[in-house]
Amino acid sequence: MSSFFGGGFGFGAAARNNPYTLQAYPRLIEPTTPDFARCVPEFGRELAKRDCKEAVKNMPWARQSAEVEWAVNFHAQEYHLPMSIGWTVPKGEAGAGTPGNCVISIEVAGPKAFYDPATTNTPFTIRASPFQLRGLAAYVVNDCVQRGGYLGGFATNKISNLANYLQDPSTDLSLPYPISAHFLTVSVKARTFGDPQPGNTHPSIAVLIAEYLSGVMKGASNEVRAILGASVHRMVVVSQKMRPGGTTPWWQQVPDSADEMTYECDAKLGAPAAVDCANVEYGELGADDDTISVGAGVVKFLSSGTCQVAITAATTITLNWRQIRTALDTLFNICVNPPYYAGTGGKAYFGPQPVVSRRSRWGKRQDNDDLSGLNALPPGGNITVSSVPQRPPERMLGVNNTLAENYTMLVNATYAIPAL
Repeated sequence: MSSFFGGGFGFGAAARNNPYTLQAYPRLIEPTTPDFARCVPEFGRELAKRDCKEAVKNMPWARQSAEVEWAVNFHAQEYHLPMSIGWTVPKGEAGAGTPGNCVISIEVAGPKAFYDPATTNTPFTIRASPFQLRGLAAYVVNDCVQRGGYLGGFATNKISNLANYLQDPSTDLSLPYPISAHFLTVSVKARTFGDPQPGNTHPSIAVLIAEYLSGVMKGASNEVRAILGASVHRMVVVSQKMRPGGTTPWWQQVPDSADEMTYECDAKLGAPAAVDCANVEYGELGADDDTISVGAGVVKFLSSGTCQVAITAATTITLNWRQIRTALDTLFNICVNPPYYAGTGGKAYFGPQPVVSRRSRWGKRQDNDDLSGLNALPPGGNITVSSVPQRPPERMLGVNNTLAENYTMLVNATYAIPAL
């Protein structure tokens, strides 16, 4: 079942058909379709094509398909990880000696290779083809930098190692992950951005694992389903705590919060474009600790292209942008741009959970509670992502039909309903 991870999700057409291949990589660097890949704006938003292409050319070289031993947690003469590769403007050109603003990073993902300076992990080796890793870097450069708007990103290699471990009936998911379950990532990032470790800390990896486990659950015994179901839930919860470029890894145990988030993907909300929702998430939100107030009669709207975000509450409350960012991260990774399914809109509720229960694509609610959170007491905040402007129902706005029909959407504005 490791083929579940195959393909280059989140990107355009297969890189082998890329018309830029020969021009971009004259030293025979054929872009390789990855197991899994993402463009990540946090890794860099203004990367120069030439800087990234030259960095790819400086990556370690070996004959096609020839795998070598890469040293992890100890230094080797040539092949050791983590490794960062850039380039410097050569003599005779303007800016000679200046480092280019693009770095290729090769890393191993998994608990025993988590690069925490305060932790000493056991040295080990992992086999991989330098030629294929160069091809993965070329793939990300083509699709994220060259065609994707000068963005950074990452791709994985041998994530089937993790898939094989997860699908083994004898696997005890409560035990530490072994070396055999580790895989590699190749990242393209700005020089000023710290080591992203996306295979460990990008939320899409936790979502990917949850979707894979949910697929394994089909046809399994009740006992196995119960075990895998708990793991799926844990991966979804931890994905809500993770941030691109953050430090929370997907295997970390996260305690339940008093203010939980409930979410639901909903096809009736349309299918907003992932790039537009990314523009909202990365460009429209305030600082984490800054706050906004919403409630009956006050709705906060954010918008970019096809992606519309409405932030509401049943009664007046104050939310900080960290809570809103958590909700949008979850809806983006699970609903709008999931690894293996067609994207849809979604809604999330952030606050105490006295009556509202969870539903996601991996399970169904056992009741008919309103997942918008409007039935919850004390009330919390509602975040809705859709592809069309939302017309909040009268019970959400606390106004009559005439006012609701005259309601006008404002982009990135707080809309206060006039007093009646």
